Amino acid sequence: MITFCRLRPAEGVTEVWAATRRREGTTCVEVGGAELEGALAGGLLPVAASPEIDAPAWVVSPADALELAKRGVSGWRITVVDEGTREEVLDAITRSRATFLRTGRSRVADAVALAALPAVDTRVSVFVDSVDDAVTAVDAGAGDLLLRDWSTESIGELRDALAPRTLAER
Repeated sequence: MITFCRLRPAEGVTEVWAATRRREGTTCVEVGGAELEGALAGGLLPVAASPEIDAPAWVVSPADALELAKRGVSGWRITVVDEGTREEVLDAITRSRATFLRTGRSRVADAVALAALPAVDTRVSVFVDSVDDAVTAVDAGAGDLLLRDWSTESIGELRDALAPRTLAER
């Protein structure tokens, strides 16, 4: 199964902005802090880029993922950004039990190699801008796709292109 998330990085999120993005299909927004309430009020799941922000979920560096794990945050709420050394990333995804490892399209194969190691239970997540980008990432081993501003029709095209694999929104 290949999962996807309609995610949008943003600053200055207000309730009206979030509600508009929600009507357009966005489900999650990456926030810096004060925007948390605007995102929630507008119907979006806020995802924080810093462990200092009390959020439902985080997308953070390996060091910050370890900090969240020390505080008892469950791994299903953590996405580790593929930055730093291979050892730092591996340490973070195994010790935090992060569900996702976010990487760039050019690094999918390296991230997949980390995710395939024994005792690692994470999915490689990557932003894609087109159906072709998505198919290439999935063929390289990505298990989670991050979609910015994708229409329902584009998601349908992606579902068809990935068949017989299952595509599910998370």
